[in-house]
Amino acid sequence: MRPGSIGPVSPPRPGGTPAQPLTWSTTEDDSVEAQLTADNQVAVSILPGRSGLAIFRVLVLAPGTYRFTAGAAAPQDIAATGGHWSVVCLPSSGRPSPSLAEIPVNPQQAVSATRVTVPAICGAVRLSFAIDNVNGSSDAGVLLHDLALSPVR
Repeated sequence: MRPGSIGPVSPPRPGGTPAQPLTWSTTEDDSVEAQLTADNQVAVSILPGRSGLAIFRVLVLAPGTYRFTAGAAAPQDIAATGGHWSVVCLPSSGRPSPSLAEIPVNPQQAVSATRVTVPAICGAVRLSFAIDNVNGSSDAGVLLHDLALSPVR
């Protein structure tokens, strides 16, 4: 997948100016595939018996509280599977800190949402989606849609 955008995600930059739409990088794991669809969804698929990182993005955010929402749907052509979003603080110096948020994704649940508090220590945050098909006997996947990251006021 080439970097693309998913929906209207425009996280604020420090100082409150709007950022560019959220673009994604994909994993180099051959067992996971992620493709941007024509309707701004990301189709993620994974081989049976595997789990792994599908997409990620590093964002520079002002300290504060944000609301992250993400939709998921079952794909039409393969078995549905779940996964999870992670938000990790990347301090200006030192190792990444523990996760700020873990958001499970279930294709039978329309939208997942959580609040994420970004402390001042974070020079940036990494937002990533991992998919799981460890117990599967065939390819599986999920459609990701309607991603939003917005400050809580």
